[in-house]
This record gives sequence, structure tokens and C-alpha cells, in this order.
Amino acid sequence: LDIVTREDSRTQVWFNDGPDSWFKKQITHAAHEGMDLGDLDGDGDLDIVLNGFWLETPSNPRSGTYINRNIDNKWHNQNVGWEGNSCKVVVADIDGNGSNDVVLSQSEYVGYPVSWYSASNPKTGPWTEHVIVSVCEDCHNLQAEDFNGDGFIDVVYGGMPQSAQRGLHLMLGDGGSSWTPVEIQNQGSYSAEIGDFDEDGDWDIIGIRSWDTQPTEIWRNTLTVPTEPLPLDQWQYFQIDNNRQQFDNQNAYFGLGWGDINHDGYLDLVSGRWFYRNPGGDMSTTPWPRVAFNVGVDLDASLVVDVDGDVYGDVIASTGPQIYWLEANNIAGTSWTAHLIDNNAPYEPVHDIPQGYASADIIRGGRPEILFNNGDTLYAYEIPSSNPQAGNWPMTVLVDDCISEDIGVGDIDRDGLLDVAVAYSKSNGAKAMKWARNPGDGSGHWQEYVVGEIVPSGAEQYPDRIKIAELNGDMRADIVCTQETQSQTASTYWFEAPADPTDSPWTRHTIVTQNTTNSMDVADMDHDGDIDVITQEHRGTKKLQVWENDGCGDFTEHLIDSGKEGHLGARVADLDHDGDNEIFSIAYDNYAVMHLWRNDNFSCPNADGDYDDDGNIDNDDAQELVACLTPPGASVSDEDCRSFDFDCDQDVDLCDFSTFQFLLGDL
Repeated sequence: LDIVTREDSRTQVWFNDGPDSWFKKQITHAAHEGMDLGDLDGDGDLDIVLNGFWLETPSNPRSGTYINRNIDNKWHNQNVGWEGNSCKVVVADIDGNGSNDVVLSQSEYVGYPVSWYSASNPKTGPWTEHVIVSVCEDCHNLQAEDFNGDGFIDVVYGGMPQSAQRGLHLMLGDGGSSWTPVEIQNQGSYSAEIGDFDEDGDWDIIGIRSWDTQPTEIWRNTLTVPTEPLPLDQWQYFQIDNNRQQFDNQNAYFGLGWGDINHDGYLDLVSGRWFYRNPGGDMSTTPWPRVAFNVGVDLDASLVVDVDGDVYGDVIASTGPQIYWLEANNIAGTSWTAHLIDNNAPYEPVHDIPQGYASADIIRGGRPEILFNNGDTLYAYEIPSSNPQAGNWPMTVLVDDCISEDIGVGDIDRDGLLDVAVAYSKSNGAKAMKWARNPGDGSGHWQEYVVGEIVPSGAEQYPDRIKIAELNGDMRADIVCTQETQSQTASTYWFEAPADPTDSPWTRHTIVTQNTTNSMDVADMDHDGDIDVITQEHRGTKKLQVWENDGCGDFTEHLIDSGKEGHLGARVADLDHDGDNEIFSIAYDNYAVMHLWRNDNFSCPNADGDYDDDGNIDNDDAQELVACLTPPGASVSDEDCRSFDFDCDQDVDLCDFSTFQFLLGDL
């Protein structure tokens, strides 16, 4: 992590080059105080926001020039003594339009408001002031977060004890149009901070009375009322494909990834040689429309990752030692171009294609890295920041002695960096779990630590699926692992992390012992604040189960379905953007099918393109409307116009990709 500090008219960015090595970049500017960080210009990096102006972070933050851009002169042109130009600064998306706004208050003087500022173009301005409170003297407290859980940003402000507006005051927001006041305390506070101190999922406040005055107070948030957990029996099954072929006519495909390829608001699927377009609405159209990549080689698509920052879909796929980036040639993803990433990747000739893959930000900043576990080696590719089409992406071996199965990714040692967990074979033939610590410097061959045994020596089981999740409420990352076997003795375990995760062995708990379990995922399926486990059998009764966590690591089975095989499936994601997780699977023996279980706890408010909610699709009218708003000379095609409830306000909006703007509607 790097550090940013401010002292009056100078700001320093301290770049971390190691535990005892720092590079300082210093920027001079107007006095006096107040700072926050946030991406104001939408370019993916953090900008430095100060009292009424901001410093645009250059593409090379070490050697480049930080451009000083104005928001409002009145916050940095105050000639009133030492108190002048003193601010509290907060960056937040007040109006919910996907771009950050700026909230400002005067922390040491009188006569100034608490205001938030928005700009359609933050670089050139103008910035528009929106007054939240007309005046707050000595407003040394300012925070912005969603305190009541309604999806809108709220603002906490308040003065020191000498202020007429002393205390802590909460303004509940509705997207910036109006504010509802809630008094927290009226005695004064100084530089209050926020955090989830009681770990109940909402924002609490901690502060002192004044800069030199006790007490220190914690104000526990009671605005959000816990809701009843979602039931785990609301499912509708769909067979979204029944005509899948084998990989190279000998093995089933192992890849299964998801992402919004065509930017219509629904998550699509990729698997094997196909892109599956989510039909939208209730997703009941079967089979789902699919597009073969047709790039001249039989590939197994496994991940959806934004490689180059454009609006066209990107997919990672592989065959043997070759890794490819597949790039859509249009918004709809009806044709694709293959770019070779690596021609000599480690791989296992028995299956050729990997059974372990993930995308994760293991090198902080930039785009996520691509991880594969194949050929008994765990390795990662870094996406080049420029010209990724050229191939030869930098590859780093993270672990070079592991079983070619799943990859667990998570922050095990709580240092802010993502670590990995994999299975490995011991010298006596037993199979065990280990984790490898991310050094944070981009280097390979991470330090490894033993977790515990999965399969004893001589047993017929093998480790298979692996996930990292906090399961028992102690805020430590635990590890879940399933077994594959030809008998009915496959166990699903979770390993409980000790206080020091480098200690060994971790305590092993059994969730279930059943038929070979080659499909598993973890997620909060019932929205009760803890992580549940989803499993599916590969053979035998072929049960699909959700294991409900009681928050302490004890699990109750909920049988979702049976008789449908899963292999590297039982994945979960909110495919229809309605707030609950669906489950989807591929198979090995019955390789021709792809399964979907729609979660019916919530439902989408409108069919895709139904603007007036009359059950009819209005996309033709939508394209005419977009055409009216498109600059002269630009064209609008079926691929350019998409409709969906983007802001989740129960009505349908438009997105015009020819000008890349959202048109939020309330028809």
C-alpha cells in the first residue's frame, strides 16, 4: 500500500518500495487542510481531493504531473486568518449515477454550508453546488455512507462544542434531491470516523468530544433492522443447453465463467467453445442462445475478464499449453477474435484443459490477474497495460508443487493482499491442503504453509474443489474443500483458521460425506450475513445442496434438486440482477447438458425492453428515442441499444453504446 499525506500547501504521495524503502512525490498547491481520495474522472485510479480543488493522478503517478483542477474557489480563497481554507472533504457518489461527487464543510470557521458538488465533466467543470445544510460552524465532522441501508448515500456532519451546530447530525439522502435530518448527539464532536465496530453489517460512528477533550464515544447504528433470512426452497430449474459436445471428442469441458458480455444488465455464461447469452426477463427461454467462438481452434472458455477497458466482451480460454484471450468483435458478441497469450503454459496431458482457474487482483492496482492450476503448477498472468493483443503476457509461477485441481483465493493473513490455497501430495502419498502468502511485490514462488490433511495415505479419495471464506464469525479466512472418489465416501471439509494462520494443522470439520463431490461454491445464499456452502454430486444420487451456515460454522442441508449431474459446477451468481443468487452447472458424464436453477426469492420488475410495464417489448421505440439523442453522423443499430433497470428503481432505462450514455427512465 502507498500513503498520501498533506501538510498545509504541500501533499506527498509515498510510494511503497518495500518495508524500509519509500519514494516521495510532492505536489504544491493552495493551503490549508482537508483531503480525501477517490476516482473523480473515472479512469480507474485514485485522485487526491482537497479543499475545493482536486489533483488529477497522471498515468505514471511517480514521474507524471498532477494537474490541479478547481471545484469551487470559496473553499481555498478564504482570507480570514489561520482558520481560512480549512475543510473536511469526503468523496462519495451522492446521486447514484456511477460517478463520484465531492462533499465539503468548513472545519474551523463560521458562515459556511455543508454542500456536495457534482460535475458532468469533472476535469473541465463546472461543478454544481448542492447545499445540504445552509450553515454549520466549525464543522469538524463529515462522513458519507449509506447508514440506513436504503441504497442511497447519507451524510453525517457536526460542529465542535463551540459551534451552534455542535454534535453529530445525520442527513438521510434520497439520491441528492432532499435530506431527512436525524440527530445523533448535540454536545459536540471532533473528527468522527465511521466503521462497522459491532460487525453487524452497518456503519457505526466513533469520535471524541473535542481535540483535547474526552470522552471517546461509539455510536452504534440501529437504523438498519435485520430482515428475515431468505428461504432456500424457492427454485425453478431450466436446462439451458442439451447439445454440448466434448472437448477434442474425448473429454468434457471444464470451463465455466460469467459476466455481462453484451452489456444488457444480465450476466451471460461462457463454457467450452460457446458464449451463452442470457435471454433476460425470467431467463426461461431455453435453450439459451449460444454463439460458438469459431476462432480456428477448439478452446475451453473459463473466465470473463475486462482485458482492454472497451465495451466489447473479453474471455479467457485454453487448450493444452496454449492460453488465449478471446475478444468480441461487436457489442452483441456474435463474432470473436483470438489472441494468443502463451504458447507454452504448464498443463496436464491427461485432460489438457485446466480444472483450476480464477481471476483475482493479486498484484494491487490495474486489471485482475489470470490464475491457472494445471500441470501441478499454479501460475498467474498479468494483463499488459498497453497492447495486450501482442501476447506474451507476463507469467509468474506462484506455487510449483500442487495438485491440478481448484484454486482458493482470499486474504488469509489479513494483510490486504489476496493469498491462495491449493492441494498437494505429501511424500507418503497422503494429500493435504496448503496456502501460499502473497508477498505483495509481484514476485513468484510464494511462501507456503501447511493447513492439514485431506486424504490419508492409501485412500481412494482426491481433493477437488477449494474455496476460501470466513465461516464461523471470528473474522479469519477459513478454507472449504471437497473430495472426489469412486465410492460413497467423499467428504466436504472446512478447515478452521487459527489466530496465526501460519500455524499447523488447522482444525478440520466435516460438513457432509456423500458421493463424489466435484462441484462447490460459497456465498451468502439466504442473506443472513454469513457464508453458506453449495455442493453438487458428480455421481450417485447427484444431489444439489445448499448448506445453510448458522454463523458459527455449523451447517444445515437444504436439498435443491437431485438426479442432475454436476462437474465443476454448482457456481452461484445473480444472473438476472434481482438481488438473489442463481445456481448453474456443467457436467462430465452427461456432458451435453448445462443446468440453471433460478432463485425465485426476488424477481425482475420488467421484461427486457418493456418500458411502460404492459408486458410488451418496446425496443423499436427505444431505438428511435436513442436515435433522437445520438449526435449527428452517428448510427444506432441493434447492437448499440440496450434496455434494463440499471438503477433498480422498478422502471426500465436505456443504454446507448454509440455514445455510451445511460438514459435513466421512469416511464
